[in-house]
Amino acid sequence: MTRIAPATAEDVPSVLGIECGAFMRPWSHDALLAETARPESRFALAADGDRVLGYAVTRCYPDWAELCCIAVAADARRRGVGSLLLADAEARAAERGAGRLLLEVHADNAAALAAYIGRGYVASGRRAGYYERPPGDAILMELSLCGAVPVSASAASGGGGAALRQFESISFMRFS
Repeated sequence: MTRIAPATAEDVPSVLGIECGAFMRPWSHDALLAETARPESRFALAADGDRVLGYAVTRCYPDWAELCCIAVAADARRRGVGSLLLADAEARAAERGAGRLLLEVHADNAAALAAYIGRGYVASGRRAGYYERPPGDAILMELSLCGAVPVSASAASGGGGAALRQFESISFMRFS
């Protein structure tokens, strides 16, 4: 059974393995370790027994929060682990008084975009050329935490085609 728990310094090596497998520019061991001690951070992991399946780092500020990083081990994807981590990030941010949760996602990451839209996130902007590897724009998204949207069966199972079509029809502001 998958459980969500706070990450500790001892968890960083397992998290780093997932981080390096998920991102072309992964956070370093020291950066992840620092998140375990930052008072504004919620560094959560999803685990099954002793095995870390995924993690999320959320930073909470007085009236908003930012999902800095979320990743799931390749062999644990499409099993709802990411949805559990995202729900935890949303709940913990709301508990700490954040009115909204912000994130950035690669414009080419259709699966993530569909999942976020399926949970009620809305696109609020675009940062051209934000990502270097692979090159691309970042889509800025946010969720109002005043009445968070529950995980839908479609979003948890990786569905959301209608949500993605809705996303594709949105025009974005350009930020300089």
